[in-house]
Amino acid sequence: MTLIDMPKPLLILVIVYTAYSLVSLMSFSNMYLSIILISIVFGISGRFRSALVGLRIFVALQIFVAAILLMFLVAFSTVEISQTFKQFNELSYAELSIFYLFLAFQCYVSYSRKTRMYVERT
Repeated sequence: MTLIDMPKPLLILVIVYTAYSLVSLMSFSNMYLSIILISIVFGISGRFRSALVGLRIFVALQIFVAAILLMFLVAFSTVEISQTFKQFNELSYAELSIFYLFLAFQCYVSYSRKTRMYVERT
């Protein structure tokens, strides 16, 4: 079995995760996030069930962050995230919609029946 046997949405997600983790490793900006993504990619490629659980936990954390971001955008005009010392001024609706669409795609892939069948098949 190769990566080509993977369901197409899962293959797209693996490619996006790999590209993001390689770019962030080269810039040393999000090293911990890239290590998590690389471990999820290798686990999914090796068909480890724990990687699917890790993917679902990672998506759940992103949903939590998205809800917090949405609450801050509704309540305040600016959002300050103290860990990265960045300030988002007037985050555009196009950027937010792209973020939420990608989050919905990740939810679909992580909870898809095809993904579960791919990981459980040996």
